[in-house]
Amino acid sequence: MSQLRPNLRQILLEVPAIILAVFLALAVDNCNENRKEKALANKALEAIVLEIQENLSVLDSNLTANELKREQMQATRDSLLVKGEEAKVSVSIGYNQAIMSNGAWEMAKLSGAIRRFEPRTIQNLSEMYYLQEMYMNLGNQYFAQLASAGFHQNKEELPRIDASLNLIKITESIGNALMASYSAFLEDHDDIADRLATKGGD
Repeated sequence: MSQLRPNLRQILLEVPAIILAVFLALAVDNCNENRKEKALANKALEAIVLEIQENLSVLDSNLTANELKREQMQATRDSLLVKGEEAKVSVSIGYNQAIMSNGAWEMAKLSGAIRRFEPRTIQNLSEMYYLQEMYMNLGNQYFAQLASAGFHQNKEELPRIDASLNLIKITESIGNALMASYSAFLEDHDDIADRLATKGGD
C-alpha cells in the first residue's frame, strides 16, 4: 500500500500536464483550422470580385445596347401618333439579354466560405445577386419572346409597344441599381482588385 502512494501522487502530478498538452494540441488544431477557413474565404472573395468585374462589364454593354433599342422603339411609337390613321409602321421590338454569372457566389455559400465574411459583405452580396437574378429573369421571361417580334399595324399596337417600353424602363432601372451595387462593392474591396491586377500582370 505504501508503494502505491508515490505512484498515485506521481499520476496526480502528471494529470495537469496531460490536460495542458491536450488543450495545447486542440488549440494548435483549431488555429490551423481557422487559418484554412480564412484562406478559403480569401480565395472565395477573390473569385467573387473577379465575377463581379466581369458581370459589371457585361451589364454595362447590355444597358448601352438596350438604351439604343428603347430610343428607336420610342421614336417609332411617336411616329405612329403623327401619321395618318391608315399608315402602317413596322415596329421591331428587340432586347439584348445579358448572361451574368453567380457561380463564385454560389460556390462560396456551398463551401461555407461565407462564414468568414463580414456580415455587411454577406448582406451586400445577397442583395446584389438578388438584383442580378431579377434583371435576368425579366429578360428571360418576357423580352426573350419579343426578340424577333414585329408589328405592322398602326395605333392599334400602341398598348403593346407602351407595355414593352415600360418593361424596358423597369429593367433599366434594376440594371442601373445593379451597376451601382457592383461599383460600390468593388470600391469597398479595391485592395483585392489591386492584388488580382498585380497577379494578372505577373
